[in-house]
Amino acid sequence: MFENMECIDYKETDFIRIAKRENNKKRTFLLVNPLQGKHLSVSPVTAFGVFKTLATLVFSNKKVNFSDTLIIGFAETATAIGATLSLFAPKECCVNYIQTTRELYEGKHFLYFNEEHSHATDQMVIRDFLDQHIKNGTHIIFAEDEVTTGKTIENFMRVLAKTYPSLSITFGIASILNGMPDFKLEGLASLGISIDYLCQTPECDYEDYLSRFSYDKSRQHNLSTVTEPGVRQDEDLFVSTSYMDTRLGVSSSLYKEACHRLYETVYEKYKEDIASADNILILGTEEFMFPGMFLGACLEQKYHNKIVRFHATTRSPILPSPEDAYPIKERYLLSSFYDEHRTTYLYNLSTYDLVFVLTDSKVDTPAYSQLCHVLKDKHCDKYHLIRWNKKEKTL
Repeated sequence: MFENMECIDYKETDFIRIAKRENNKKRTFLLVNPLQGKHLSVSPVTAFGVFKTLATLVFSNKKVNFSDTLIIGFAETATAIGATLSLFAPKECCVNYIQTTRELYEGKHFLYFNEEHSHATDQMVIRDFLDQHIKNGTHIIFAEDEVTTGKTIENFMRVLAKTYPSLSITFGIASILNGMPDFKLEGLASLGISIDYLCQTPECDYEDYLSRFSYDKSRQHNLSTVTEPGVRQDEDLFVSTSYMDTRLGVSSSLYKEACHRLYETVYEKYKEDIASADNILILGTEEFMFPGMFLGACLEQKYHNKIVRFHATTRSPILPSPEDAYPIKERYLLSSFYDEHRTTYLYNLSTYDLVFVLTDSKVDTPAYSQLCHVLKDKHCDKYHLIRWNKKEKTL
């Protein structure tokens, strides 16, 4: 389904909208990418076109041996980027994919590192998979949406070097945006680290720019404290077959097959609803982005006359503003699908004929019931929850 997507020559204005973080003194601004499918809704095919363009740039580097490649996507915003990059690796290569996470898994061993400017600084990756798949000659690609200073990746590389001191490992960085100065790029390149990105982040006084906007907290809706159940649809879907968890690590080819089987299962159950809808939203949850984006792209390519959009809930708190030049107009505060004591955010929700909420959460929190209130408020009158995991249904 991806093969016919064209690579595009993007400009920085395609990727950058500037928003104000809430309660983050380390970095007060956030670069919101309207083509990434995280904070803002996007055509899934358009998002995959961006990621394919990056992948083409990465794998055209003749100086790198990609025969044994591990791609690591950074949670939560770059998980779909990393998964998509893994699909475009040369067919003759052995390619695995794993994402970093902030979710705890019982019985697993983790490597820890810091993302210093983030709203949630602690990052982890499950070591069990790395122990099995990192060996001499492995090329590790860190997939990001934006590299600002490179400190997070440097922290991670130091942890990997300390953990596997006897192995010869090469590294690469792939990002939509790059904010590292030339001297940093040159320093990394001198260490044999390949660096690929689509656009350079422009120099700007972001704080001064954001001071021009007024921020209106009346444009936020706090559902995280709502306890009464929302109006839930009767036909929620639980899919356990074919589930693969990228936090645990996956083979990229097998993961693509698993996501396609998920699409076929969803389509077979809801094809009548899909056929009657003119505009459709697939909403992912936090780190869980790629399967929903994949599902949306399949629907978009099957029905060229329909509007299909994808975005996801997020842990990242951004202030809303009604002003035209500002990207975040409205926000909803919800309990997390993974932890009822954690607040997550949903931005700029529009009205759709049909909404699929796709999650791999293994617990039942108030999140979906709270989201049902939001969907009804936005006149999204037909919506379905799809859980993709291996645990027995808990609804």
